[in-house]
Amino acid sequence: MVLLSRILKYRINRWLNISIGVITIAFTVSKNIQDLDDIFFMIIEVLALSFIVWYAWKWRNS
Repeated sequence: MVLLSRILKYRINRWLNISIGVITIAFTVSKNIQDLDDIFFMIIEVLALSFIVWYAWKWRNS
């Protein structure tokens, strides 16, 4: 997504970041996680992806 973020136009980039972020959160949460360290890293990943989705939602075309 880093490369695509530099190449794509604003509108497509924004909606791809939002949709791929939500899909990745869904896959991350649906994993069968049993270890405490895996839960810790899953929480960090979900928080980071949530920030990306929120930030992409607030983007304004400059």
